Amino acid sequence: MTTKRRRSPVRKTRSRTSKSNNFLKSVLLILVVLISLALIAFAASYVYLRNSEEGEIENSIENTPSDAESKSDFTERTEAEFLSTEAELKKKSELKQTSLLEGTWVSAENGAMFTVANSSFTIDFPSIEAVKPMRGQITVSKNSFVTVNNKDMAACQGVEGNYSFELNGEDLVIKLKKDKCTQRASQLNASWFRL
Repeated sequence: MTTKRRRSPVRKTRSRTSKSNNFLKSVLLILVVLISLALIAFAASYVYLRNSEEGEIENSIENTPSDAESKSDFTERTEAEFLSTEAELKKKSELKQTSLLEGTWVSAENGAMFTVANSSFTIDFPSIEAVKPMRGQITVSKNSFVTVNNKDMAACQGVEGNYSFELNGEDLVIKLKKDKCTQRASQLNASWFRL
């Protein structure tokens, strides 16, 4: 009787281990199946993408012009783009330089007012007896500018005036380079402060 009692606990242990082994085998089998399905899906997507890329390359080759045509198109586009970019940069530079002078300036010498706005200028004379204000166009580049009176101005119509300028904070010093319009030259060749 003693022998029978000893054998029965051994049998229960063996049956528990076989159940846990069966469970682990099922989990392992499921994992293997899932990994296999994932690899098949990856391979299928790779083949699909590869075929679609080859189709796009073939279409682009058919639509690509010959080397001579593409080089001339590239050259023409590059030159045109360069010219438009250069013109835009020049215009921006002029606007930036004009914006340095934009505003109203008062002469430290006689109280005349020099106003620059949107590439045009106005000189208001300090005396009541003086003629109406002088108006015209101004083109600014770096540290110089060119003025031309409007066509409706009786004085110095169409005469260019060349000046250099220097900005020191809120102070402006304008120096005459060349201007045959003595009325304009006598007013602009001065020190100014911003109003």
